[in-house]
Amino acid sequence: MSKLVSVIVPIYKVEEYLPRCVDSILRQTHRELEIILVDDGSPDGCGAICEAYARKDGRIRVIHKPNGGLSDARNAGLDIATGDYVYFLDSDDWIADDAIAALISHMDGSVDIVMGCAVDVQEKDGQLIETAFSVPVGTLRQMDRIEAMRDDLLGGWAAWNKLYKRALFRTIRFPVGKINEDEAILLHVLALCDSVVQLGHPTYYYFLRPNSITTSSFSEKKMDWFHNCVSNCDFIRTHYPQLMPEAEHRLMGATLYLLQFMLLEPKRFSGQLTELENCLRTNHRSMSRNPYTTASEKRRLSILSTIVKWKLAPIYRLIYRLYLKTR
Repeated sequence: MSKLVSVIVPIYKVEEYLPRCVDSILRQTHRELEIILVDDGSPDGCGAICEAYARKDGRIRVIHKPNGGLSDARNAGLDIATGDYVYFLDSDDWIADDAIAALISHMDGSVDIVMGCAVDVQEKDGQLIETAFSVPVGTLRQMDRIEAMRDDLLGGWAAWNKLYKRALFRTIRFPVGKINEDEAILLHVLALCDSVVQLGHPTYYYFLRPNSITTSSFSEKKMDWFHNCVSNCDFIRTHYPQLMPEAEHRLMGATLYLLQFMLLEPKRFSGQLTELENCLRTNHRSMSRNPYTTASEKRRLSILSTIVKWKLAPIYRLIYRLYLKTR
């Protein structure tokens, strides 16, 4: 008997892209689908588009709810999902016609997650240009729990483009009101897994559109990444200490990235700067000696540590402004 897959699509202000997304689900060669469209209080025509699709295909279920963000929308989908497996798809992206079939073909009793190959897509002069593949096409890799967690920490996995056993989300939900929500939960999901399969087959098309969450301008919300990395370090230290180098390297990446922007606006980010500077002071030596830290990262770490230690932020801001003028 074919297994039922719950495809959860959180939707907000994407009426231009939504039909492409939903049509890609309806074209799936695996037909046993429960398609959950979550209208997260979208102020445009998305709600009406969802209802029109529901009238055309009985597999579609529509949730209309007040706006609560991506995590809240995904959670609403999880709360009503009944499939054997769950698949998350963002509403400005789309999937290959055989995406679900390709993933489910590798899902057996011992496998908890199957992930496909994601393709980055940009629009240029009205044309969609494929720019990158997440893994080499044609490869097949099976990982145990530790290997999968290591890959997640070093690569920063997303929740989408993965077929999960729904039982993994029996007690796990995405953090409401936060961004970087995938980082907050994936280690905890992987900790429940015995086996994860990575399939080098293009299944997911990730559309790099302007003004999305990931491409929007810098804000204090980006600190959610830092806080998630700190929490993940605590989790790893307690339960999987052999993965501390990977967790610490992830924390270093978040700290350096955020610090270089927040130093440019110290008044706006005063509280956040204190957190980042304290993290850098406490962990500078171990971060520098981390086996995953590259030569260029060591230089950035050294420069930012010096700026923090000797309070050279005004000079840093001056140099940055001069750099912008020469670009």
